[in-house]
Amino acid sequence: MYGLWRTELQRARWHREKERLRLADLSGEDFCQDVFGFDPRPRVRLLLLPGDPEAEVIEFDADLWSLLEQLIDPALGQHAEWGSAAKGWRAAMRARTYQHHWSHYLAVFRSGAVEMGLGGDIAFEKDGRWWFRLVTIVGRTWAALEAFAQIQAQYNIPGPVQFTLGFNDTEGASLSQVGAGWNQYWDQFCCRERRFAHVLEMDEGLSSASAKTAAFRLGSRIEESFGSSDLRFLDREGDRAGEFASRTYTWR
Repeated sequence: MYGLWRTELQRARWHREKERLRLADLSGEDFCQDVFGFDPRPRVRLLLLPGDPEAEVIEFDADLWSLLEQLIDPALGQHAEWGSAAKGWRAAMRARTYQHHWSHYLAVFRSGAVEMGLGGDIAFEKDGRWWFRLVTIVGRTWAALEAFAQIQAQYNIPGPVQFTLGFNDTEGASLSQVGAGWNQYWDQFCCRERRFAHVLEMDEGLSSASAKTAAFRLGSRIEESFGSSDLRFLDREGDRAGEFASRTYTWR
């Protein structure tokens, strides 16, 4: 009984933070909406919460900004181009913008929580249907999880942790930008819901190995939400069959 009470208390903490950041209520019209003012209706947001999302254990000092500048994208083994430093917010943020719009951002809160937002270029319209870029979503998610793991290690932030991946404006949309050997425009698979979210919880902190595992689990759940049981973010054929489709993945 004590274990159940402790779990409920922990989830209540996480829920309060998700309410504040508009990722708690799927029925709400403001679900998944941007809280930083970049875009009123981002397509995808990922929130990574530590055990105490209301703590203040991180200072936005030179050490943190240096860490954010040096983050690595594990899918490519190179610098993760999250964008330029965007200061003056309640989070330390790096964001990439283009033509007065933003493509993605990574934000770190004083609690050690990390948020990722994916903007207008994560989906495109073709033949009257919206298509979400699967490989980019899974790759960015993996990079954000890796960043969270590095921040946890740097600042000794213990588990448990909760990950919430939210999608908006998905009804009737399908997935494209898939790995080698898959149909790039398989329109028989589509999402039936207007918005959805997937949640993972871990008792311990995150490592590089568990970051990859969590990213691929979330990728599998994304597929399910769009009506597929395949893992199309992995190459199906070629010399990298079964591996992440890194050849179609870039930081553009």
